[in-house]
Amino acid sequence: MAQSISKSPHIAILRSPGKKEFQVWKGMAILSQQLPHLQQDGYIFHPFSRTVDFPVCFIDEKPKKHASLSGISIDIDSPGLPEDSNESLYLYQIISIKETIQSGTLDKAIAWRRIGTQSSADAIQILEALAEAYPNAAVHLYYGAEIGCFIGASPETFLKVKAGKAKTMALAGTRKTELLDVEPWTQKEEEEQGMVADFIEDALDQAGIKAKISARYTREAAHLSHLCTDFDFEVSRGQSRELINALHPTPAVGGLPQKEALEFIKSSEQEDRGYYTGFYGPVRADGDLELYVNLRGAQVYSNGISAYVGGGITAQSDPQSELAETQAKAGTLSRIIQKL
Repeated sequence: MAQSISKSPHIAILRSPGKKEFQVWKGMAILSQQLPHLQQDGYIFHPFSRTVDFPVCFIDEKPKKHASLSGISIDIDSPGLPEDSNESLYLYQIISIKETIQSGTLDKAIAWRRIGTQSSADAIQILEALAEAYPNAAVHLYYGAEIGCFIGASPETFLKVKAGKAKTMALAGTRKTELLDVEPWTQKEEEEQGMVADFIEDALDQAGIKAKISARYTREAAHLSHLCTDFDFEVSRGQSRELINALHPTPAVGGLPQKEALEFIKSSEQEDRGYYTGFYGPVRADGDLELYVNLRGAQVYSNGISAYVGGGITAQSDPQSELAETQAKAGTLSRIIQKL
């Protein structure tokens, strides 16, 4: 598949979980519908599905470290905020997924929608606010004139590799942290997370990898919490590419069975997800990499942000509860931005 070079420099900024400093990549980006060679220094911004309109972006540069982002600016030349996704259409999407599950075609699929917040804050201000609010998230920004400006604070590791030691996680289910003591996790939420964990375990087994698997636990991400299972394992040099293609998209962002869920998404979703539920992060020439699932994110426009929010739908999903979950997720970003 042909690739091209961006018309102008792209910029990526990452504040890794638990870190204080920012890493910044800036340079011409390779735009392609293929995963780049991973044993090189650079930064990947990968869509949910590789298409001409939403290519894989790769900045072939080493990062520079910054204690602060003063002096860095993003000039966004874009139209105003798009309209929010219609709530009734979102509820219909959930009902359609449940009907498909009941027919025996699917076990799970992801529904999603856009929710906008008007703001005069610039992208760097928003990014710095997210970094302060979410010290344990992978806070990021990616900008390219061809695709727009995206920000987020993901709680979910897609794949990390350091000196041959690798890690991924099965993250699913969402609950307000303050309610966990009075509202324990439901069977629906536990089953949803279990589907993701089983898929990852099977994918690793098929790659000949035996992982150390943690017990399921509650992982807090600011005011929201999720069910999580960690997978720790070893990978050989060059094996990461195979794993990425096998794991993405996991049932946490696509559905199950994987092939049928992707076909359902392609035929039923009225708008392409673009980079939402894709992944992002740095890779290094020595084979190390640090990739995160593109969740808790938004696209930045000249007059605000449009948040991408969704949830996993199973046979036990309640449409109104799923709608409320998207509102809680979007509220995370909205509250931060409204303070700027």
